[in-house]
Amino acid sequence: MAVPRCHHFVPRFYLDRFTDEEGYLFVLDLQGGRIWRQKPQKVFRVRDYYKVEETKTGADPYAFEKLLAETIESHAKIAMSKIPDDLASMTDEDWAYMMIFLEWQRMRVPRQINAFRALEYRWLTAWSQRIPEVAEAMREGKIRLVIKEDYKFHLFKDILAEGLFTKYFSRMTWQIITTSSDRSFITSDSPVCFLKRRSPPPFEAGIGHPDTQVGFPLSPTCLLRLRHPEYSSGRLVLPRKYVIVNQPSEQILVEPGWSFSAQSVKAANCLTASLAARYVAARSHDVLEEVFEEVKDTRICWYGGTVAASTDGSLLGRNRT
Repeated sequence: MAVPRCHHFVPRFYLDRFTDEEGYLFVLDLQGGRIWRQKPQKVFRVRDYYKVEETKTGADPYAFEKLLAETIESHAKIAMSKIPDDLASMTDEDWAYMMIFLEWQRMRVPRQINAFRALEYRWLTAWSQRIPEVAEAMREGKIRLVIKEDYKFHLFKDILAEGLFTKYFSRMTWQIITTSSDRSFITSDSPVCFLKRRSPPPFEAGIGHPDTQVGFPLSPTCLLRLRHPEYSSGRLVLPRKYVIVNQPSEQILVEPGWSFSAQSVKAANCLTASLAARYVAARSHDVLEEVFEEVKDTRICWYGGTVAASTDGSLLGRNRT
């Protein structure tokens, strides 16, 4: 049986949630503004992205891809299908897999992998300069630092084994936001967004700051927003220092019933586009045209203007039914 070689870094089951009646997505290239219609199986993918080049004798180089599809993604698909209309049937296992999926989806996209690779390279370069012999060899071209392609697998292992994000996600309030407006939510090639008022896009917010919020579009009509408990009615209260979490919380606090106006949906879409690597996707061609007009010059839509979600810069609006 042929092994799939094109691996999605944003899973197809998730992209299917944003398709139109004929099963197509509209995709926008933020670098040039081109919009086209495409099947979800042909977007947000890279050839052999999860292939392990160096394996033990007899090991399946595509085992990682298969494991991902059979565990995290299959369970997350079931959990996601219950939001927002069947929250009462969500089990502890469903919420656990949603946390794992968010962490995994945050880390596996090329945008994040490249950012961590660049950070690692800068750190190794700076460390090498502290050793005179190595520094001289590097200047003479005798030594060259290379971050290999399989670096991402070590990154996956370290972060997922540690539960770096899930322990923060577990303490945050999960707000289920819906909209009945004529505007729909979009998604992107990096759909799990971390945002903070003092670090507007395209800068990345740290999950440990109590001002950081997590945004994840679930469908054209539903958005998931996570906030630290230091938030009260959308406003940050003391303390402002970084939150240290050693163990995940035993129970997630879920707040359904949030609703966004058309203007707040527009703001959310601009933020999603501002934190994309290059591409965004949606059910509607018109929504993508609107987003590109707002972000084409700077791709930063945080304060003021027509896309401001609220006067205090809080993530994606504050409306609640």
